[in-house]
Amino acid sequence: MKLDEFRQQVEGIPFGKRLPSALYVYRDGVTSFGEKLDLLLAKITTTCGISSSHNVVKFRLDELKVSFLSYPNFFEDPHPALQHAITIDLVHWKARHTAYEGNHNPPILHRKEHFLPPNHPNREVFEALTKAEERAGLYEETATIGFKLNWERVLAAKGVRLEGHSLHRLEFFGHGTCNPGRTAEIDRHKTALMRYDLSKPVKTLMEYGLLKLGVTFFDYGCGQGNDVNGLRALGHEADGWDPVHRPDVPKRNSQVVNLGYVLNVIEDPAERLDSLLDAYRYTERLLVVSGLIQETVDMRTAATFGDGVLTKRNTFQKYFDQQELQQYVEDVLEVTAIPVGLGIFYVFRNPVEQQDFLSARTRREIDWSQISSRLGLGRPPVRDTKVRVRVDLYEQHKELLDAFWDKLLQLGRLPIEEEFSRFNELRETVGSPKRAERLFIARGGAEALEKARENRRNDLLVYLAISNLRKPVPHRHLSVGLKTDVKTFLGDYHRALNLSRELLFATGDHGEIEVVCEGLRLGWQDEQALYFHRSMLGKLPPLLRVLVGCAAVLYGDVNQADIIKLHKASAKLTFLVYDDFAGNDLPELQQRIKVDLRAQIVHAFDHRASGQLLYYKERFLHPSHSLYAACERFSAKLRKLNIPEGLLEGPTKDDFAHLRATHRLNENLNPLRHKPEKT
Repeated sequence: MKLDEFRQQVEGIPFGKRLPSALYVYRDGVTSFGEKLDLLLAKITTTCGISSSHNVVKFRLDELKVSFLSYPNFFEDPHPALQHAITIDLVHWKARHTAYEGNHNPPILHRKEHFLPPNHPNREVFEALTKAEERAGLYEETATIGFKLNWERVLAAKGVRLEGHSLHRLEFFGHGTCNPGRTAEIDRHKTALMRYDLSKPVKTLMEYGLLKLGVTFFDYGCGQGNDVNGLRALGHEADGWDPVHRPDVPKRNSQVVNLGYVLNVIEDPAERLDSLLDAYRYTERLLVVSGLIQETVDMRTAATFGDGVLTKRNTFQKYFDQQELQQYVEDVLEVTAIPVGLGIFYVFRNPVEQQDFLSARTRREIDWSQISSRLGLGRPPVRDTKVRVRVDLYEQHKELLDAFWDKLLQLGRLPIEEEFSRFNELRETVGSPKRAERLFIARGGAEALEKARENRRNDLLVYLAISNLRKPVPHRHLSVGLKTDVKTFLGDYHRALNLSRELLFATGDHGEIEVVCEGLRLGWQDEQALYFHRSMLGKLPPLLRVLVGCAAVLYGDVNQADIIKLHKASAKLTFLVYDDFAGNDLPELQQRIKVDLRAQIVHAFDHRASGQLLYYKERFLHPSHSLYAACERFSAKLRKLNIPEGLLEGPTKDDFAHLRATHRLNENLNPLRHKPEKT
């Protein structure tokens, strides 16, 4: 069933709670939603083993997805809480389970009468409650009332209580009813530590080019203002508010808002949710949300407090799982949260900017300087008169043509006016863009341009496969540049989506993955896995790039890892982070992040105490890498210790010291820094 037909069938249901992007209906196993939808739901429930306890169906109107939601006591509880959700992706037929049981502030239902067909006997009772709640002013602020604790705060603030499906006034309103649930004083101010470097979330903004000069930045919950001060020193327009350290600074709208490690220090789940929503209200373009991710903290031995722990300094910390934090942000804001690292997520206001960001992450870098030297630009070749005229044209406008050709190779096609700011200057001095392209080809750039076209087409397929992993991206959400890419390289959007889906589905064929891996002459591999440095990601075949990209949808930016391990026979990838991979001869393993694509789970493991070293680094690098020669020379020394080359990890740090002493080797074989050769 296509999306348009699916939407038409759903919109034909004569009842249900309607939102702009979804329709919610009560599922009793008797009521019909139409022949086609009934058959679809029957197939899903049989295939996925969905029980009758999932009594509410959520039909998405903007994507091919159906969710089955479990609300125990739907009829008995005036505002039942969500206990479990199963979301079915009808494009890829994958199920995602989300558990809310034990959640201190789960989503709840309002206006239950809308979920039921018009002739249902309970509709009248539910309607009466809704009208009473409206008269009491309980629906004045609808942003947060969809969560249990926040709803209870509203009831207390309005001085009312619920008994079954009846609303009553509190007899002693005003005496300790406005803030239920807070039972201890937490020293939140102690969590704001002084730092002398930009925080990790802000660094990602700089690395992605999303925080350029002129872009306004606001740090919501800025602590002592380290990021604000650092950005101001770099010339940025930055400000920040903090309830303890900068309470007098007014909150203000900004293009980029940072909610950096704030959610994890708020012990009150209702206030935590309010803070997330409030930060989003001030966001014009991009909200950055970050939180601490559960790694090595043993929750069994820590002092439990609410849904987190109390530290020895009497501060609160909630350690999220990667998927938990992503789901939390998406539940509260009802938007897509894009992981860019462990515990760091981007939320774009404009879906076009979101797609441009995702597309840019799949593009490979073009080394323009090397191409220029190969073409001999700047050295007029001795050719016939016709060619010398072209050379003179290049010499006259060298800087302009270099800039245009750089953009030509980046895009793999002629840029449109929006993509090259000097378009008018090019027309006036050189002529048409086509003429500038012909001049580039005449100077020997045909091979480079053809390679750029092939790369861009593959990059585009990889982007489309990954971006459509969670839900189909509407054509209107593509920027003008992306639409031009699709038309140039793939013909039309329908064909482009079909080709990218074929590529995505191929990642589920482990036999094909093994064949592709074994045909590679990149990285190092054994029977179980392929290992490679992150710098080689762009050199991989599209199939493997899509597989890594799917893992990035859950994990974040793969460039934060050093070595990527691709498991051939299972839908798993492992990202290995080392202590200064480039600077240390024997880098020490710091962190291991394992992504299970089937279960859609991310596990993070701390290895800082293991002393595990990485040997024979050149195995994971391309011969053109600047470190390759130095690593080869160091590995020649390592062979004197008879360390096997077939292992990913050799002796630990302590074992290595013993080996060196045993062999009486006094050469530079310590895991010390070396200076990479200049290239």
